Amino acid sequence: MCTLTPTAQRAEPRLTIAADTRADRVLFRDGAVTGVAVTAHGHTRTVETREVVLTAGAYGSPEILLRSGIGPRSHLADLGIPLVSDRPGVGSNLHDHPAALLQFAATAELRRDLDEFARRGHLPQEQSVLKLRSPVSDGPYDLHVYPWIEPDPGQDHGRRCILPVSQLRLRSRGPSG
Repeated sequence: MCTLTPTAQRAEPRLTIAADTRADRVLFRDGAVTGVAVTAHGHTRTVETREVVLTAGAYGSPEILLRSGIGPRSHLADLGIPLVSDRPGVGSNLHDHPAALLQFAATAELRRDLDEFARRGHLPQEQSVLKLRSPVSDGPYDLHVYPWIEPDPGQDHGRRCILPVSQLRLRSRGPSG
């Protein structure tokens, strides 16, 4: 298996990167992929292809599949979407993990420390700092604190700090197929 670096991947002749473009749905004819309907700058067009790798995340992938006609037959029929493949699990059992985010500018001292740490070794993107148990938890913990620091040219010292707190033990779920 050949692994390409990010730079080599971008130069791959079979790959097209379309910025500011949204995949609306995968198109099919006789059960085979024929393309993708995309919207860019308010205009919809078809990109013809025989292969699609759908990586739109936990929310986006099921949305695109459902709009494409892949999902629970009755749900698609209710929405007037022609069925391509009856897949009851698509769009079902989604667990949302809501997070509250605190954001603030990095200080000059933090920027110096991060630059020094990066010179000496690996500087991870994210750290799991705390797992907490709230008063309503029915398990060992239900809150996750996972801060990170990212480049931000708009800040005086070029970095922004993000401190999210996410709920892990959820009682809500998406519709069951």
